[in-house]
Amino acid sequence: MTRILVGVDYNGTYGPTLDQIKRLRFPKPHLGLIHVATDRLPIPPVFKEVVGIREQFADAALHLAQSALAGATNRACGKGFPCEARLLHGNVAERLIEEAEKTRSDLVAVNATHHGFVGQSFIGSVSRALVLGSGASVLVTKDHRSPRAVFRAVFATDHSPFADRCLERFLQLMPEGIQEIHVVSAWQVDDREAAIFGKNLASLGGDADRWIEDGVKALNRDVCERLTEGGFLAFPYVRRGSTNTVIHDAMLDLKADLLVVGSQGHGAMTRDIVGSVSLHQTMAEPYPVLIVRPREA
Repeated sequence: MTRILVGVDYNGTYGPTLDQIKRLRFPKPHLGLIHVATDRLPIPPVFKEVVGIREQFADAALHLAQSALAGATNRACGKGFPCEARLLHGNVAERLIEEAEKTRSDLVAVNATHHGFVGQSFIGSVSRALVLGSGASVLVTKDHRSPRAVFRAVFATDHSPFADRCLERFLQLMPEGIQEIHVVSAWQVDDREAAIFGKNLASLGGDADRWIEDGVKALNRDVCERLTEGGFLAFPYVRRGSTNTVIHDAMLDLKADLLVVGSQGHGAMTRDIVGSVSLHQTMAEPYPVLIVRPREA
């Protein structure tokens, strides 16, 4: 069973998230539909002195939350998902992260929009906090997108040991709806590396760039072979350039529906390089992102 927590807001903007989960076809998905009611009620200053205003706002917020969860349950059931709805209180991102840990969920899924929960920028706070802090994998959708005939994904890797662990976790998640995976690897040489390679040109066959590119291509082929063994149709995509630029270009060139990238949840002060890439891709780019996190032992 694949346990998936879905963030549910008042306005029903989680629809693209349910659609993407349906297309991904995780094995035996079970959805936990989570609405988090903020404890900070958005009471306009002009009404703050009105007797009973906090109670009225609280009652209205509870009614909206219950209606939102009922609507989400109907939509999820309509797509054939077994699900349960839960109302939590507090900070949205913190409650989602805690609930995912408590339930040993495989995935936390939200739709990135600037009009999510009352008084909060969903893409600016919740999505960012999930990328940085969630121990579970994270799916961030980006509003409605017309599905293409072929569900094509980009799997971005830097071929580090951690990226290899993310690959294995992706294979465990096994989203069977993906029909093509293009393995994207970026490479470039900075000034310090160029100086080192320049001193060793003879041992590198006289062409440092070609030596590096061939090495990255070999690593990329290994990932393609591993994905093929796992049942996916995989293709290599190796380009010179910065990681974020190469990923962006690949998503456009290939007309991909989803970016898959690894990330290690450290918190805001200790992001690794892969984590910085996943944060940029989630916050700055228009396409959906599946951030894969290996299970902790």
